[in-house]
Amino acid sequence: MQTDTAWAEESFTYKNGKRIIDNTDGFNFAVPVKNDSIANFTFTFSLLDSINQMFTNPGPEQDGLCHLRPIKLFDEMKIVLEQKDTDTSKGWLNTIITDTITFRRLQRPK
Repeated sequence: MQTDTAWAEESFTYKNGKRIIDNTDGFNFAVPVKNDSIANFTFTFSLLDSINQMFTNPGPEQDGLCHLRPIKLFDEMKIVLEQKDTDTSKGWLNTIITDTITFRRLQRPK
């Protein structure tokens, strides 16, 4: 598994064919994940600050992105990486915290 960047987007919906900003469900914090087999992905992601997490799509979908939903965006976002227990009798019931990844907002050049 490999990840090296992330980005944040305002959430939106459509009304009468027009896009409308709607952060009711928080922001979309997307973490691209490179993995040989998305179907057998054995890791999940979550925000370290669980109070700030609206909900999560913990593993990469077919698009190779993990979508986290923070209520607020901060200049520094800490993401917890958990691995599924290799003991198949425990699996996702006994996850192993393997790392905390810190993403920092980059300032755009003026």
